[in-house]
Amino acid sequence: MDVLQENFSVLCYLGVWKPLNCSGVASFLYNLYTLLIAAMSHTMLFTQILDLIISTKTVSDFTNNIFIVSAILTGCLKVYRFIRSRNTFIYIINSLKRGIFKPASQNEIMIWNSYARLTRVVTIAATTSLIIGLIVMSYALCSFNIPRKQLLYQAWLPYNYTSRPIVYWVSSMEQLVTVYILAGINFSFDLIFFGTMLNICAQIKVLKLRYKVALSQFYSVDSNNNDILELKDVSKLIAEYTTSHESIIKLFNTAHHLFSTIVTIQYCTSSVAFCTSAFNITKMKFFSFHFFSTALYINNVMIELFILCVSSNEVTLQFADLGKAFYDCQWYAINNANKKSLGIMMTNTVKPIYFTCGYIIHLSLDSFTSVLKLSYSIYNVLQSSS
Repeated sequence: MDVLQENFSVLCYLGVWKPLNCSGVASFLYNLYTLLIAAMSHTMLFTQILDLIISTKTVSDFTNNIFIVSAILTGCLKVYRFIRSRNTFIYIINSLKRGIFKPASQNEIMIWNSYARLTRVVTIAATTSLIIGLIVMSYALCSFNIPRKQLLYQAWLPYNYTSRPIVYWVSSMEQLVTVYILAGINFSFDLIFFGTMLNICAQIKVLKLRYKVALSQFYSVDSNNNDILELKDVSKLIAEYTTSHESIIKLFNTAHHLFSTIVTIQYCTSSVAFCTSAFNITKMKFFSFHFFSTALYINNVMIELFILCVSSNEVTLQFADLGKAFYDCQWYAINNANKKSLGIMMTNTVKPIYFTCGYIIHLSLDSFTSVLKLSYSIYNVLQSSS
């Protein structure tokens, strides 16, 4: 949960996650700050869409604008989600902090540590890639647009921003700050999703381990009459594990309801952003700052989509392996009442559990490959129409 807490701390500074202990005047001031961030984000989105409608005349003009518009749109939706679904995020935070299982053995500690280490490594790598991409892109845009008195990002503004230097600088810097804020919110959202999914995977693995250990330790065979002796605590343990299994499924369903809509939109916009950026990069001078900035942008888009797909795929695999783990344990040694409890859990594992996008796409490594193929198809269409 430490890594997730770091991401929520970043969101606190970015203005979309008010601290839980914030109250009184501080709460009022933070609400104003959140309103300012939301206004800046939606203003930039609105002005860019207007420019896309009014100023777009060629395919090149369209591709130069649509890839950043798709990123801004996703960022604005995530701002709305953090504000609108605050209580659901708090529920997930508390569930992860409490933990359905507390580490009770060295093997369980190793499971938790392995997933925590993986989450931290991905967080550091993705954040580093984001920072490098933003720095290179900012330098490329500033070095090209500022001498020409052009905005850093194409947008339609209802005033002449070139009339006075102060107006131009305020407009340009407002765009730059907004892009940095939305980029941070975008990645924080994805890393929170990634951390949540991996935490669910860890809890599933601990549940499998505990069933295996419990049924091997709490049953023994009397050497005289070959009767299987059942300890009286077994029924209590199986009831507890059944409740824990239901809690894991409930946590996954809550996370699915929270993230599904935004992930669906991001999945769709990522293909558009990827193919239009690839189309733009073919027209740039090799090894120029614009080339590197666009390449890093493509890299960050793919990182965002990949961590969503790979974490969802891991949850699906862990849930699928759960039924096999139940069957491989010594279920035949327990009484009928406990077999019924185990049977309920095995029945719940028959139907595969997927993280779905729009109730159509199962988020997995296959869907990641599919979006790359779709992007390549759109790229070919753009190439043929240019």
